[in-house]
Amino acid sequence: MSSHQPYALPPGFEGRFKGDELLQSVGYADYALEQFFETVKKQPWYKNTLFVLVADHCGPTISVGNKTHVGRFMIPIVFYHPEDKSLAGKRIDFVTQQSDILPSVMDYLNYDLPYSAFGHSFLSPDSSIVRCAFNFQDNTYQYITNDYALQFDGEEIAGLYAYKTDSLEANNLLLVGDSLANPEFRKIADSLLVPLKAVIQRHNSAMIRNQLLPPETMPKRKSKKSKTTTSAGAVKKK
Repeated sequence: MSSHQPYALPPGFEGRFKGDELLQSVGYADYALEQFFETVKKQPWYKNTLFVLVADHCGPTISVGNKTHVGRFMIPIVFYHPEDKSLAGKRIDFVTQQSDILPSVMDYLNYDLPYSAFGHSFLSPDSSIVRCAFNFQDNTYQYITNDYALQFDGEEIAGLYAYKTDSLEANNLLLVGDSLANPEFRKIADSLLVPLKAVIQRHNSAMIRNQLLPPETMPKRKSKKSKTTTSAGAVKKK
C-alpha cells in the first residue's frame, strides 16, 4: 500500500478512482487500508492489537505550505485499538514526530524495561517533556518546537522561522536588515541549537560505537578464542 511515485496502480484498478494519478494512488491506498481492516477484524488477535498508521513524509500537493522545510514533514500519526475507546477522537496538539512512536507504544503497553529512543511518549501527561521534532533534508538539520523552526547547516545557524504565522517560511527572523530581526531571536536560535547538537552528537556517537541499543538488550557474543592448558595448570591463550 503506497501513494508514492510513480503512482502505479495494480492491474485492474486503473480508472477506478477519481482525480489525477496522485489522487488515484491515494484513493487506492485508502481502499487497500479499508480492505486490510476488513480482513484482520476477523482474526482472533484483532481486538488485542494496537495499530499504528504513519506516513514517512508529505508528497507533492496542491498546498504550497506542504512544500516548505517544515511542511514536507507534516504527516499523520494514528493510534487505533478496537477495544480502547479512550483513543477515539483523541488529538495531540503539540509537536510530535516519528521518533516518538516507539516511546508512545512502550508507554501504552506499560513497558518498564530498558530501551533506546530519541523521542518521548506523546501519551505522557508529563509537562516537563520538551516537545520537538528534528529531521535532516537538503544538507540541513531542522529542529522544530511548538513555535519555531530552526535550520542548521552543520556549521552555522541558517534560519529561524515562526512557521505557524509564516507557513511559507518567507521571513527568516535572523536576517540582517529584516525589520523583524532582533537580538531576542538570536537568543532563541542559540537555545534551540543546543538540544539539536546534542541529538546529532548522541546519534553519531552511538552509531560509531554500536550503542544504539541499551547494553541489557544486546545479544551476548560467544568468545572465539581457543585455550590450552600448560603443565603448570595455568590457562594460556593462543
